[in-house]
Amino acid sequence: MTELPIDSFFLELSQGYNDIEIAEIKRYLTNWHKASYVSIAHNILDYSQRKRIDPVNYLH
Repeated sequence: MTELPIDSFFLELSQGYNDIEIAEIKRYLTNWHKASYVSIAHNILDYSQRKRIDPVNYLH
């Protein structure tokens, strides 16, 4: 079985959350498009940092 590459942005986005919360984050990410970013998580982290909001709250 081939493992998927690790997305360092997703690791940063999900840091400090438990497995159930991370599963919820993953569900929200399926509704996003990465646009010109490396990944969807990168897109969310960049936007939330620029707007100074919590990235997980931005997903809702």
